[in-house]
Amino acid sequence: MKILSKLCVAAVIVSSALLSGSAMISTDYNNSMLNVSETMYKSNLSYAPEIPYSSSLGSVASSEYEDEIFPQKYDLRDSGIVTPVRSQGDYGTCWAVCATESLETQILKNKYESDIDLSEWHLAYFSYANNGVVSSVTDNIFRNGGNNTSAVASLSKWVGAAYEERAPYDSSQTLDESIKFTSDYLVQDVYNVSPWLSSHKSYSVPFIKKLICDKNAVSVFYNSSKDYYNPDTYSQCCLETGTEVSHAVLVVGWDDNYPKENFLEENRPENNGAWLIKNSWGEKWGDKGYFWLSYEDRSLCEAACYFCEPKDTYTNNYYYDDYGWVTSIAADSAQENLTGYMANIFTAEKNEKITAVSFYTSEPSAEYEISVYSDLTNSYSPVKGTEHPSTSGSEEYSGYHTVKLDTPVQISEGRKFSAVVKITNHKSPYTIPVDASVITTIDGLMYRNIDSFSLLTNSLSKQSFISADGANWVDVASRSYTYKYPEFLEIAGNSHKINQTIIGNVCVKAFSSSATDPNEGTLTGDLNLDLCIDMEDVIIMQRYVFGTNLSDTEFCEENADINCDDTINILDIILLKNMIVS
Repeated sequence: MKILSKLCVAAVIVSSALLSGSAMISTDYNNSMLNVSETMYKSNLSYAPEIPYSSSLGSVASSEYEDEIFPQKYDLRDSGIVTPVRSQGDYGTCWAVCATESLETQILKNKYESDIDLSEWHLAYFSYANNGVVSSVTDNIFRNGGNNTSAVASLSKWVGAAYEERAPYDSSQTLDESIKFTSDYLVQDVYNVSPWLSSHKSYSVPFIKKLICDKNAVSVFYNSSKDYYNPDTYSQCCLETGTEVSHAVLVVGWDDNYPKENFLEENRPENNGAWLIKNSWGEKWGDKGYFWLSYEDRSLCEAACYFCEPKDTYTNNYYYDDYGWVTSIAADSAQENLTGYMANIFTAEKNEKITAVSFYTSEPSAEYEISVYSDLTNSYSPVKGTEHPSTSGSEEYSGYHTVKLDTPVQISEGRKFSAVVKITNHKSPYTIPVDASVITTIDGLMYRNIDSFSLLTNSLSKQSFISADGANWVDVASRSYTYKYPEFLEIAGNSHKINQTIIGNVCVKAFSSSATDPNEGTLTGDLNLDLCIDMEDVIIMQRYVFGTNLSDTEFCEENADINCDDTINILDIILLKNMIVS
């Protein structure tokens, strides 16, 4: 179990023979249009931050928001919530820049601060270094590239988001391990992020407009080749299908009337209209760091929006999925049910309340039901314990979600508790998000995310479970998985094969808050305010009722009136003893 800065470190040795191919390099404004990728590293069998994208998958959610009326022109900069353009230099950190800048927009939007600069360097480094979420494929970690999947995997573990001054950009090629779990803001949700094994998805114009209209800066990927760029009008359009994405940028607005004539003649779209894009190649590139990307660009994919809350929202983060959302599996052996259950069993680090649970959903409008069980009595069943009121709902977008519990659950130090999540999809039977070691072949090339040794070092039995019915549970640690319907995974390419899938843990996290928070109240019967009701409270109650000195003991009189009759007497002592026994 991982809690805040707890970390299992596994050495990952990658043979140089596996790392053939060009290094992934992102560029600054001086040479920003080289035909290289900063989102993928490809070879005969290589560790890849992601697998390739093909626009042949088409647009998803194309019918969403088609009937909504949007303004013809929109610019988030007019709201004062877009931070300054930055330069990533000669590093493959565009993905980290987009993630942190999307968060910065949220921070300004919610008025948490009036000026904000988060560290891309911190996120990029710790996503790879020392048991990062993916294996490094170059000698320089900052040239690996990445995507929203790896960013969310790190940020959801509270590896960031950190202030810029904690790890200034290009300040050092190595960072002190002690700052890895520094989080000045905690990521809560990330819309439309995909698992490692699935390719990027394309989204419709109304879909992206809706996100921006809600004042979200949207992280997207596209093919940044200079062959599609017009430097005279700062416009870009790729009309080829099946091109690989190479760069991440931020959509901050649009113009329905942006002239199609502004694009290169050989790559001219049929209609007017373009996205206003914030790039990361410095203010000397493009139109002071911005450019226009046609609505009809066929390489455009992803539409991730990041959301966060201040660091004091929660106190502890219970999780096992070190490598984030790698793929999804079905809970039933037939791989046909659209509903599945997943659970993690944790050991409470201290007396506190579980106030939220996080998970991923692979489809929009997926339904969920969250239950927390305390004081478990069976290490092989996450539902053998004290059941508490559940929290249910649905998520409009696919991606990563943190849901606050309707009723916080008290847990006690050293006692086991579980976070159980039921997910219902509408199309795919693969409802359960897991971290895993995967090898897949696409169009004759093989890709993998991490080696199985690293995974098995972090994945142990009696941690993660799945169930088809919520009653009978299976421990998933180190299990090999074979897909019966891989078409639901939406893997790109003319031909693909999943060679190996070894499951680690399910992607469920539990977040705690202090039970002494005045907004949360206190516990009836907890007289010494240690967040636990036990015999110490009985002794304190007896001393109070029988007039023994309490000057050396913390005593909450409000919690001592067990039967709420406005008096504290022997009857309250009896009731308190019964509470403990039951």
